[in-house]
Amino acid sequence: AGKATFPVAKALDDILGSWITEGIVTCKEGQEGFLDHIALRLASHPIPNEKGMAASEEILALAKKTGPGDLVFACITGGSSALMPLPVPEITLEDKKKANQILLTCGANIIEINSVRKHLSLIKGGQLAKAVHPEALLVNITVSDVIGDPIDYITDPTVPDTSSFAD
Repeated sequence: AGKATFPVAKALDDILGSWITEGIVTCKEGQEGFLDHIALRLASHPIPNEKGMAASEEILALAKKTGPGDLVFACITGGSSALMPLPVPEITLEDKKKANQILLTCGANIIEINSVRKHLSLIKGGQLAKAVHPEALLVNITVSDVIGDPIDYITDPTVPDTSSFAD
């Protein structure tokens, strides 16, 4: 998922072709394009919506279907936080939308914002990677909008969260 994941998914689709047995990519609404072997889902950014939540549920379910020896590509770019909303059971998507609006306007830096986002999610902070079978090979293609930031500062769902709930 992310604002720039379509070109990555398109390259994988073109190169790997029918070797891809199943795939899903979530892009920002308005993204144009066609993929032969990967399902394209569109969702809103910067405030998450129901389409993004449904796509996130599909992505997590797909990760849970993996088995030993499977090759899994995770393509994450800037904007994935809004495009992959999957709130913890204690909050609703509406709560998450409100939290995002507050976070984006409260003066917190992106590290602080993403720390909160990860703790409100069932998929971020490495939780997607945990859903992939432990004997599958996970290839992480992550593009950050912030050069030099440690990868755990972003909301990449395949990177373990180093923040705590207290943070």
